[in-house]
Formats: sequence, structure tokens, C-alpha cells
Amino acid sequence: MFLVPAICLVSSAVIMLLGLPSDTKASGENSTMTLSPNQMAAGGPLPGNLSLIDSEQECINSLQNETTWSPWYPTMANTEHGGSERAAVFECAHFGGSFTEPNRVYAYQSPNSLGGVPSWIVTREPNELYTSGGGASLALPGPFISKLEAGSLREQWHTPLSNNNVTGAWLISGAMNFPVADGTIAVAQGQYLYKVNATNGGVEKVVSLPTGTNPPKDSNYDGMNAFADGTLVLKTQNRVAGCTNQGYNFIFCANQSQAAPSVVAAVDPSTFQVLDWEQLPEMIGGRNTVSQFQGKDYLYLFGTSKAFRYEWNGQNLTLDTNWGPVPYLLPG
Repeated sequence: MFLVPAICLVSSAVIMLLGLPSDTKASGENSTMTLSPNQMAAGGPLPGNLSLIDSEQECINSLQNETTWSPWYPTMANTEHGGSERAAVFECAHFGGSFTEPNRVYAYQSPNSLGGVPSWIVTREPNELYTSGGGASLALPGPFISKLEAGSLREQWHTPLSNNNVTGAWLISGAMNFPVADGTIAVAQGQYLYKVNATNGGVEKVVSLPTGTNPPKDSNYDGMNAFADGTLVLKTQNRVAGCTNQGYNFIFCANQSQAAPSVVAAVDPSTFQVLDWEQLPEMIGGRNTVSQFQGKDYLYLFGTSKAFRYEWNGQNLTLDTNWGPVPYLLPG
């Protein structure tokens, strides 16, 4: 069974949470560490129900023609958000427990420290997990991507992407998704977009994306999505220029409300060429959503009080002024 929908990342340990009927028992004990009751109950790795792999893959393949899935690799968790519309629903996954009866939760800790806080997980084959992290805490040196074996959670390779002790750039969680284009993983952090070989962890390409009027070191591409034609669309979250607060402490920067507006960029998923980019009307803190309506591709962005929609025609991003901006706050 693909494991990602049942995984929660906590600090440097990976905790697998599988809901099972409360009378299910596990044997064995790891005597080399202090275990929680959930870990003691599991007694070791949690490979899931492997007999479900074939039926889950058939389900995944059946979804590949849908516009929210078509830009992405045919796997259970090809994006951080469950498809381009950010539904956060992994509809081909199975829940191993009961929806009506009490469940026992089993836990298993990875044998490796990843060297930083993991943020996102994607999959390729059922036994392959990829996690990016290192940007969601105040702990330096910087972001990384790792490949893990799904059942044992053993790290198979670890690729550092930058050292923020050296660059002095803003270190905060970026984005990681699995475009269908050529089987490589796209990882965004700071001003950079990385193309990473999913087999050996090699960095095959790095591009510096536009940041508009905001300094590159104060900009972070934290939103990555894709249109139906496969084009990646990314959006920056900005720290006010001159502030040195790391991580999510950027919200406490003096004059953070004066941060420059975000930038959105459309990028070819194979060559990483920037096809078009726009500076947005304001700084957009949340991540971007993509949908197709009446045959047209749209990008949705939410500011402090208004929603914006941009149309993608295959070449250009254009603000849809006939649709909005749309105020979304209630009075009061």
C-alpha cells in the first residue's frame, strides 16, 4: 500500500500512523531506544498492506486524464497538496482501520536523522518516498531533499541544496512536486528552482527565478502548481527587505506589512525556462491553486482581503479583471 496519506512528519523523525482495529496486536520491541506505547505496539517498520498496491495503481492510472492529475507523475502522492486544485485528498488510498470503531495507532521512527525538519513528501514507486526539508525551522545550514525506503524509512540518499550560513538568505519552507514531464523532481526554495534526479539525487539543473522588486534573498517560492499542459506555476512569499528574521518568524519583522508584492512565474517543466512572470497586486501569503473552467486554465491567489484570478493561455499569465478581484471577508 502506498504510505504517504498516512504519514505525519515530526521533527527529525518520521511517524507512520496506520489506523487499525483496536484489538489488533503487534509483537517485537526495539530495545535500543525509549519507545512510545504506539511504537512498542508496532514493534518495527510499518510496510502497510502490500496486497493493495495493484488496485491502488489501477485507480491512479484511471485518474491521469483528469486536468488536476495530468501534469503530475502517476503515483499516490505526486504533489504536496493532492493535485492541482489542492484538494488534499488522496482518493486512491485505503484507510486500514475502522471508520466506526475505536482504532489503535501504531508508530515507527526512522532509523536516520534527516538533519533538519522535513516539510513535504512525494512518492514514485510504492516503496519510494521523497522528502524535502531543512527550511521550516531556525536550524541552519539549509534545505535538502532525501529519498527514503517506504517500509523501513531508511535514508537512501541525501542531497543538500544550499548552505544558508554562507548565503545569508531567508530560510523557510519551499515546495516539492513530481511533474510528469521527465520523471525528475522539482524543488523550490528561496529564489531557486531545482531539478533533482529521482533515482540518484543528483541536481540536474538550477534556475534563479524572478523576484520583481523584492530582493532575491528576501523572496521564497513557497507555492508550486501546474496547469493542464504541464506548465509549472510558482508564487513567492516575501519577507520585507532588510529583515533578518529566519523561518516563520518573518511575520514579526518590523514593517512586514510593507513587503513588496509577490511574483508569479510560469515555467516549462522540462527545460525550467521561465515562460512568463508577473508581479502581483500584493504580497500573497498562501499557496496558489489551479483549476480548469470552461476549457480555460486559471490560477487563483488569495491576498489579505481579496481573491485574484489569472488566466494562462499557454504563453502568458493575464489578470482576469472581468472576474475580480473578489472581496472574501465578511463585514465586521
